[in-house]
Amino acid sequence: AIYLLTSRIINDEHSDETVPSVLPSINNLCIYILINFKNYSELFLICALDTLSLINDIEFLIPNINLISLFLTDNNYPQLQSSAFHCLFRIGHPGITALIEICKTYPRYQQLILTKLINTPHIQHIIVVRSLLNELYSKDVKRIHNALYALNRLYWVVSGEDNVEFAICE
Repeated sequence: AIYLLTSRIINDEHSDETVPSVLPSINNLCIYILINFKNYSELFLICALDTLSLINDIEFLIPNINLISLFLTDNNYPQLQSSAFHCLFRIGHPGITALIEICKTYPRYQQLILTKLINTPHIQHIIVVRSLLNELYSKDVKRIHNALYALNRLYWVVSGEDNVEFAICE
């Protein structure tokens, strides 16, 4: 309900006056739910994390990064992990730094976090595509073919890219 209410408030054209006054209360309620996680079901926790992610008030979320990170390290609830990951990722640089710190501190979560990172379109667009484009300049024909094959598989990420057309034309 909180998630639906928040998305309605954010997407409503006529709510300019109510958004600034309502969102801090919703943020505080979501953090309260996360702090008292033992009293709530997984669904409530997922909704709270998704709502925080939707509102994306970075100044409010940065002090709560450790609390959000806590839910990423619970293997019993994969949907909760996913919501925590997306919430941290949406925070931007501090959230991604927290994800990397979790990988360093808890090696058993490296595969989960790195897999989720590599599957985000933003990371694919910035890191993976550019790395594959660099492979096109290799002298090894097999590496060039593999890079072209991978770029073809990532067509939905690559489409409309000027740098791909430029790299292939050279």
